Amino acid sequence: MFDKPVRVIAQFLVREDAVDRFISVAGEKLVRPSRTEPGCERYELCQDLANPCSFAMVEDWATEEELAVHLAQDSLKAVVDELRPMVDGSLKVLRMRSVVSS
Repeated sequence: MFDKPVRVIAQFLVREDAVDRFISVAGEKLVRPSRTEPGCERYELCQDLANPCSFAMVEDWATEEELAVHLAQDSLKAVVDELRPMVDGSLKVLRMRSVVSS
């Protein structure tokens, strides 16, 4: 069971006046660079169809260790600090693993 990727789902709201800027900065400085990191199998920023201010970051990492390396990077912390003022409210982060095989 533990050979499956770790899925991270971070759900949050973005201020209405910051949506376009958030998408631009997150795409350029977070999503695209993260996709090139060792162990990153998926890294997507998804926008809710019913509420354009609602987003989820969906990530798959091959191992917990590779996720930990990603989270420890100073560059990640800098981007999060840049994005934080655009976020409205709290962040909900889930770390999950698939439990049913195909």
